[in-house]
Amino acid sequence: MAEWLLRNETEWTREKIVAAMNRTSEQMVKLKQPVPVFIIYYTAWVDNDGNLQFRDDVYKHDAELAAKMFDQRPATPVVKVDNMKGNEQQ
Repeated sequence: MAEWLLRNETEWTREKIVAAMNRTSEQMVKLKQPVPVFIIYYTAWVDNDGNLQFRDDVYKHDAELAAKMFDQRPATPVVKVDNMKGNEQQ
């Protein structure tokens, strides 16, 4: 990926990229053109053979997602009005 990102940077040869990647400390490189990066975290998916795969949720995101997906409470309170009696019930 580094080679592709730096392909238009003439000072970044393949050898220089490999050397930078093998350093024991990180090196920041500012790209001339920003590149959007999307990080996707899956704990369940279907593989190429059609088998359902599961992995541990090491970042503990599944509980929050499940609460948002399966919470049966309405997003806003429901107010019922009995027009015959003129009183409100919740």
